[in-house]
Amino acid sequence: MFAEFILFLPAATEFGNPLDDKMSIKRQIHVILLFVLVSTTTGCVGTLAKSNAYQITHNRGVPKPSNGNAVVCVYRIWRFTNGGATFYIFKDDEIVGVSHRGTYFCHETSPGEYSYYVEWGGVNEKITTSIMIRAKVNKQYFISFLADAAEMREVSKSLAQKEMKDLEYAEYLPPIILK
Repeated sequence: MFAEFILFLPAATEFGNPLDDKMSIKRQIHVILLFVLVSTTTGCVGTLAKSNAYQITHNRGVPKPSNGNAVVCVYRIWRFTNGGATFYIFKDDEIVGVSHRGTYFCHETSPGEYSYYVEWGGVNEKITTSIMIRAKVNKQYFISFLADAAEMREVSKSLAQKEMKDLEYAEYLPPIILK
């Protein structure tokens, strides 16, 4: 994309040597700055979580479901691509937690079928990854979220416990609504 942008800059053969003209240099700098501004403000939007939307604490283990409910845990092992981004995790259009590299969270839900998903991207492209969980009474479910592969998948309890043992807990801090 940057290479395409450079093609729009006036060439020395078309308009004279731009290095000889102070206005040309100033104009080119403004165009480049405008390009950088537009590309950074429209690049990653969607469900990126703000830094005050979560708190990272020590590993809390996996809670047992309370009577009549299920527990769903979402975890993310640190990888390279998209490693620094923190995403909101949704359950049927409601934020239930955040996914930060090297963290997990668990939440309790009533039995039923739910869509867990993450979406992110820019103005021109959205990436969504999702999974359906059919939560049953007193059961635990584990979702591995791979941000670099845009993949959510349900995994076994034994695999999840092995992969989650060194992860920290990402506690979601819902916004306070003033009345």
